[in-house]
Amino acid sequence: MSLTPAEKQKCYRERRRLNAEKEEENRRKDSENEAKCRQNKARKIVATATPCATPDVNLQSSSKKAGRKRVLLNRSKVVRENIQLRNEIKELKFKTDMYRKRWSRAKLKAEENVTSNSPRSRAKCTLNECFKVQLTPSKAKVVRQLTLFNTFSSCLKERYTKSTKKEKIYMHKLMLNSCLKKYRLLRIGQNSYFGCRIYQKPKSNKESIKVKRQLVTKFFLQDDVSRATSGKKETITLNKIKMQKRYILDNLRNLQKNL
Repeated sequence: MSLTPAEKQKCYRERRRLNAEKEEENRRKDSENEAKCRQNKARKIVATATPCATPDVNLQSSSKKAGRKRVLLNRSKVVRENIQLRNEIKELKFKTDMYRKRWSRAKLKAEENVTSNSPRSRAKCTLNECFKVQLTPSKAKVVRQLTLFNTFSSCLKERYTKSTKKEKIYMHKLMLNSCLKKYRLLRIGQNSYFGCRIYQKPKSNKESIKVKRQLVTKFFLQDDVSRATSGKKETITLNKIKMQKRYILDNLRNLQKNL
């Protein structure tokens, strides 16, 4: 059975009393410790009761230095933030001036290069880009043809934008035919006439699926592939059509190869 803490302390004290020298040394140490404690207590009482003859200069100066240091630190932080903000403002000013000058230059350039968007001016501009020669009868004829083409495409574009969806599809089928596809002008025709590509619904493959289904059905109804049942009740109704049940004569892998 284990001992309680009190019993352990009692046993320890009894063992210590058996050694006289050790007991005497322990008593001496205890008395010295008690004397030191009493001395410290008396010193503390005297120190708190009597006022200080001279104030602690070091304490005041240290607190003053700490406050001054905190103020200087805050001021230096504000100064750094101020300098950073000034630099950012300078950069933003530089960027705004740069973009303003770019915009003004682009505006002047656009005003210089402004030309009429009529069919005739477009035809002349196209021809001047290709052939930088004086106006001749042959060149005048080309200008006339280009003017006709530009007029025609402008009229189509205007009509196309005001049309309904059904009319747009009809115009698309009418203008972009196989002739343009033959000469590889389909994309150019779309951009020239309509300005954009119209969405065309993909053709359905229902007919091809129907034909394939009919072929498979016809194959499985052959006598060498399946046999019909003889029972009167061995029937099945599909889409309101009553048919006799049939059983295949071979496995599906071989039938697939034959098909």
